[in-house]
Amino acid sequence: MVLSPHSQPALAAWLRERYDFLPDPRVTLLRSYTNDVFLVEQDDRRFVLKVYGQGWRTRDDVGYEIELIDHLARA
Repeated sequence: MVLSPHSQPALAAWLRERYDFLPDPRVTLLRSYTNDVFLVEQDDRRFVLKVYGQGWRTRDDVGYEIELIDHLARA
């Protein structure tokens, strides 16, 4: 899926299809560079969704980033 600020409705539809707990997400592009970062809001809940550009990072690179974020959240 190629994303742009104009594809935010498509991303919201994609999220609804995959995550039952997001029946009507509001999606806002926060940053677009080598990857896109979106704010996803549903009622009083907020999430950040990072969409990597194709071929930009390996699976191991992404896994390391997730581990780092988990570590920081626990600290």
